[in-house]
Amino acid sequence: MTALTTEKIPSRSELKTYSTKARLIYDRLKDELERKHWGEYIVINPNNGDYFVGQDRSEVLAKAKLKYPNVLLFSHHIGYRASLHFGGRGISDGKES
Repeated sequence: MTALTTEKIPSRSELKTYSTKARLIYDRLKDELERKHWGEYIVINPNNGDYFVGQDRSEVLAKAKLKYPNVLLFSHHIGYRASLHFGGRGISDGKES
């Protein structure tokens, strides 16, 4: 799969594939994240697995956007019901964290 960027609107199918990739990265980190960062936010670059964690979603997203300005990023509220956020869009995957 090619990397999704903010330069083109991805199809629903592309978003689903991309969100699955992000979910796999989150699941790999989940135990440690929930132990150390419960209630904080994570922003993941599904293209390379790089991620940022912090208490304020907007600040974490801004930090990630500085490093990856044109990449579609995934954000999640650590320890809470999953809601995938991509550039202002929300897509619920219906899974519990």
